[in-house]
Amino acid sequence: MMASPENNILAALRLFTEPGADNGIRVTDAANALGVNKSTASRTLALLKQTSFLVADADTGRYFVGPACVALASRFSAATIAHAIEPILHELAVETRSTAQIGMRADHRVVFIGVDHGRSELQVAVRPGDQQFLHVSAVGKAILSTMADADFEKVIQSSLLDDGSLPRVAPKSIVSPDVFRDNIREARAAGFAVSDEEGTQGAIGIAASIPGVKGVEIALGVAFPANDQRRSEIQKLATKVKDAASAAAEALIA
Repeated sequence: MMASPENNILAALRLFTEPGADNGIRVTDAANALGVNKSTASRTLALLKQTSFLVADADTGRYFVGPACVALASRFSAATIAHAIEPILHELAVETRSTAQIGMRADHRVVFIGVDHGRSELQVAVRPGDQQFLHVSAVGKAILSTMADADFEKVIQSSLLDDGSLPRVAPKSIVSPDVFRDNIREARAAGFAVSDEEGTQGAIGIAASIPGVKGVEIALGVAFPANDQRRSEIQKLATKVKDAASAAAEALIA
């Protein structure tokens, strides 16, 4: 069954949230990703350009995010959450000498809606709008650890590849569903989650969920280089992260 034009448009927009989209997307790239012919992809991208959701480079033929997307993103309801937590995030970044992050769940991924690099010279490369699979991100794991078993299992099942494994995005990604279930049980017991080079090679993340935010599954955490001495201070850093998450929850309730 052929996808409807509406589904093509939504799928095309989703392409611009993927890693590498900052470099632009060509008609051929979109056709391959959407599983449609080049003429269909061309019409879809042209419509999005006509409505200002995309802009195009006439020289390279590559499409980029347009002003209508920016206007739409500015209405994002969770932006007020990120703004309210900004002071707490900055304090956490400075105190831990790490990159502090706020992320929320979007299907089987986490989208980072707030990032503060503090004053650390060695920073983990992440910015607002970046995404990671839930199962390789400390922030994503923290969100998963608060889910009811049935909901958690639905997320796992929807994330599995054809061979029954979870996607691998780095050499140390956990790809076994059973191993990952054990990992989340440990996070539940500890009250925080750790990603040890599972999402980004060379980076460690520690995160805790922010409780009590209605309608949004959200967590905050810190990330730092794996070869840093802070690797030996995970428990100490986790306490700071959990305290920040509790402070964030209070700030959002106030």
